[in-house]
Amino acid sequence: MKAHSVTLRIAIGLFLVVVIISNTFYIADALPGDERVRTGWFIAPAVEGHEGQLVNISITVKRGVGKVYVQAGGSVSSSTKTSSELAFYIACTAAGVDWRNFNAIIQFHTSDSVEGPSASFGIALTTYLLLKGFNVSLDHVITGAISPDFSAVPIGGVDIKLKAAEASGYKLFLPLANLGDVDKSNRNETVFVTGIFNASRMLGYDPNTIFGLQLNNIGISIPRQYETRTMEDAVSMINMAYKNITVVPKDFASKYRPLYQSTLSLVEETNKTIHDGKIYPYSAASLAFRALVNATAFYEFYILSTNVSTMSKELGKVKESMVDLNDMLRKIRGNTLWEFELKSVAASRLAEANTTYLQLMKSYTSMNTLAQSWNLGYLKARLTSVSHWARLAILLSNKPPLISESNIHKALKSYIDYAQITLDYQLSLIKESKLSDELKNQLLKSLDRDKELLSMSQEYWANRNDTIAFGLAMEVMADSLSRFTGMVDTALAESLQYLQGVKSYTQELENTATILEMRALAYGYPSILTMDYIEYGKELTKMGDLETAQGITSYGVSSAIFWILVSHSTQLLQESNETLLNSSQNPPSTIQVTYLVSILFLGISIGYLLSVYSYRRILRGIEQSRLT
Repeated sequence: MKAHSVTLRIAIGLFLVVVIISNTFYIADALPGDERVRTGWFIAPAVEGHEGQLVNISITVKRGVGKVYVQAGGSVSSSTKTSSELAFYIACTAAGVDWRNFNAIIQFHTSDSVEGPSASFGIALTTYLLLKGFNVSLDHVITGAISPDFSAVPIGGVDIKLKAAEASGYKLFLPLANLGDVDKSNRNETVFVTGIFNASRMLGYDPNTIFGLQLNNIGISIPRQYETRTMEDAVSMINMAYKNITVVPKDFASKYRPLYQSTLSLVEETNKTIHDGKIYPYSAASLAFRALVNATAFYEFYILSTNVSTMSKELGKVKESMVDLNDMLRKIRGNTLWEFELKSVAASRLAEANTTYLQLMKSYTSMNTLAQSWNLGYLKARLTSVSHWARLAILLSNKPPLISESNIHKALKSYIDYAQITLDYQLSLIKESKLSDELKNQLLKSLDRDKELLSMSQEYWANRNDTIAFGLAMEVMADSLSRFTGMVDTALAESLQYLQGVKSYTQELENTATILEMRALAYGYPSILTMDYIEYGKELTKMGDLETAQGITSYGVSSAIFWILVSHSTQLLQESNETLLNSSQNPPSTIQVTYLVSILFLGISIGYLLSVYSYRRILRGIEQSRLT
């Protein structure tokens, strides 16, 4: 009985040692969240009057609730705050984590006030690398503004910033869009970048792996019937365009020969491209839509000019079509990923058509006939595309993957927040810019339209009508991105390498959209639209329409962002979020080391005392047995 008791004590002692040691790191991991932090920094150039100086900017990321704190010795401007928030959102999305699970503290180590967005690209890049688990002390001078599509967009004061970097022996990381601001003699001292992933490669970090998963091992399979129906609709639209342009009487066509000839040429070239059979279906449909707009507009110009019909009658027909399409959309449930995505596109196109319709109803009497016909042609062609997208949604209504309504609803709130901070950022940029009052007013008017659309999106979201809410939010993002690509193209126009610059930005956008799409796919959310935008962008690049290719590919990034946010709502990625900082390459803090050593010492001491006590009891038992 005594032998069993002693053996039991020894076993208990050893068990306690093993348990305490094996759980030491688990216990350390349960330390308060504020102890689990990652900090990195980079150098940014600043302009003070006509002088340049270098400023250290540190970034601390910790578990939290999506808050961004921007600090400096002096005041911080609105554009600095909003651009820093957007940079944080972008970095989290690029790293594949949910920003709602983290907080960021961005510290400008200067006693001066901080103005402008020129640090936002460096903030996004540094935060991205921190969240990917790297020790980040970027001994580089980085400047540039961030765009919602992860691009580096141009900033001012380049000559002063370049001199400040050179004076301290650094090369300057600068948006490629600022190429025209750098003399050829200084370009060897400058590293031109187009976006986050491009810059991370130049710094020696590979963005093509996520959580150990190689992106090139993943593929997306688009349903054959989707491609077939899309190509059929492309053929139908180009046939409709051909009919609209050729039905116009020859005498009227001769009277407006230049306009007629250019429209007919566009239709014939598009028809040839589509029937060659070497074009991606979505690209074919998009090109057919463009031809249909022009052909329908010329036809409307004919019937309005010759009094075959009136504007009020044509708008009445448009209203009837919109009512029918709205009824059609109501019957589409959107329970699968592709059904939801395609219905959302149809809903956004219908909302856009409705906005155009209301504007025409108010102002068409003050327009000339050509302006009336162009707007009417666009409106009718747009409704044709709504019908196309709605029928595609019905076609794929039973195709997996299924989607969770709650995940979509949660992700959509984040996407609307993303669009909101983008608008806030642009508003602050416009207000703080040195643009003419006339141009500022134009931009502000454009922003007002997007604010209205986003407000509608928020209302639909609150009423759980997520497909329309998503479509409207996508429309806002599309408008916002077009303004940023416009900034890039305007800046590149001042350089001698405009076309190559636009092509480089488009390539970076394509890489970004592909990486995000593959990440979403890895978690079961393969977006048809993202791949459509990427392929259409490639087609436009081949055709030499680089500016449109850039804008379309940017939309691909916007689409991919939403499905990344949806994947954040799944349990799998939530677990990755929770373990991300724990897998950090940062060394443990002093408190952590002290805590670990103390527990190890306690565990070993308890085990040792129990073992010694048990060993002495064994010896005592042996002595007693000898005496007896």
